Amino acid sequence: MTLKILNKFWNKIRTTDKIYFFLFFFLLALYRIYNCWHFNPYWGYDGGEHIGYLFSLIKNNQIPSILENTVAWHEPLYYLLLWPFGKIIYFISHGSELAVLKSFGFMQAVLSVSVSYLIYRIFKLITSSNSLVFFLTVLITFLPPLNQASTFLTNELLNYFFIFLIIFYFLENFILKIPKKNNYIFLAIFCGAALLTKITAVVVVLSIIIIFIFRFFKTKNIEWKNIFIFFVIIILINTPWLIYKNKFIVSGVSINNTSFLEPRPLALDDRINFFLKIDKDILIFPYWYSGGTSFWSMFFADSFYDYYGSIENRDYVNYLIENNPDKLVRTTHAPSYVTSEHKNLADILVYFGMIMTLITLVGFGFLLFSLVKKKRDDYLFYSLITFGFLSAIIFSAYRYPYYDHGIVKSIFVFPFYIFPIWGFFEMIKKNKYITIFFKTVLCFYILILLKYYLIFNFGY
Repeated sequence: MTLKILNKFWNKIRTTDKIYFFLFFFLLALYRIYNCWHFNPYWGYDGGEHIGYLFSLIKNNQIPSILENTVAWHEPLYYLLLWPFGKIIYFISHGSELAVLKSFGFMQAVLSVSVSYLIYRIFKLITSSNSLVFFLTVLITFLPPLNQASTFLTNELLNYFFIFLIIFYFLENFILKIPKKNNYIFLAIFCGAALLTKITAVVVVLSIIIIFIFRFFKTKNIEWKNIFIFFVIIILINTPWLIYKNKFIVSGVSINNTSFLEPRPLALDDRINFFLKIDKDILIFPYWYSGGTSFWSMFFADSFYDYYGSIENRDYVNYLIENNPDKLVRTTHAPSYVTSEHKNLADILVYFGMIMTLITLVGFGFLLFSLVKKKRDDYLFYSLITFGFLSAIIFSAYRYPYYDHGIVKSIFVFPFYIFPIWGFFEMIKKNKYITIFFKTVLCFYILILLKYYLIFNFGY
């Protein structure tokens, strides 16, 4: 009886999807805007350094040097796009940095809703069920990495925007339709802009190149002229920055952090142990440094709840440190604190995270199985995107094994999650009762995440 009632609920979403989607995006916009107005942008994820980069442009009209700012090596498009807008607000407000930061927060909110909309459009392309499209859009939107990227002033959110735009455009114009000449030009512009925002976009660009190569071997035909135009546009967009970076910031080839985080190799046995071990302490105490001796424990924890304690209202926590420390739980030897309410919800989210981990693993397996069985371009693309982003974070952790620095952060590779999670529900879609069961369970996960965000983002 319960399953029949739930089935009617999901069927109702299918028939009134436009209303649900409108309400969802409307409420999401209100939430993001309110949140950006309230949240202190200096709270986490190198927020101070990114803000320092922006104000170097606004006040001094120059990109900071690596000695002035530890993120000066970052690709500059995010900062360059905000620069003129921030300059105007800074002038109008008579030099108010707060006014500039609030305006940037508003733009971040708009960009966040745009990212969720692109995710919706991607699922709409590849999923026949409106109810599943709605459910997946909501689930992916409220995963902690996207919430963190939407909250802090970093280049990650713009990176997501370009990556999902490329994925959507490539699926619609190259996978599902016969590509036209102009499509290559727009695709190249999007790819060039993505690479100028953050280097991790190379995962999507390489996936597209592999698709082109795969098609050549499959059909013995390739549009060399258009492919040439594609590469030339990407190179032209990125060459000025590469020349500037080599001359003024980092000499030689550099795809990641510079000398302030040079690789500090550990013994090979330590690295092997880091990638093979599962640190079960993460289930007992769900915060950094617990779980820090295992790549997979850290990645799991940061993917499905607030592993670094960065979402909570830091101003309130600082107030409690001075006035009511009994309400706090210490998470690291730094020290860093979260409230006991935060800890209680995290204890629950750990176990929902185990369900999400199972879904992601099984979904990734389904993508690979479908690729081998069907040998279709779309499943090759989904698999490449997923494998590429997973490889990127493994590479980062291997190259810079600073376990005590919390180097494993899922915010860097958020696009990794969308296709495995979709693949899982695509795999079970023929059994409506199993689908209903997982949808319902994950609805509770979403509700707990929402409570998590509403309490700790808006304050008390």
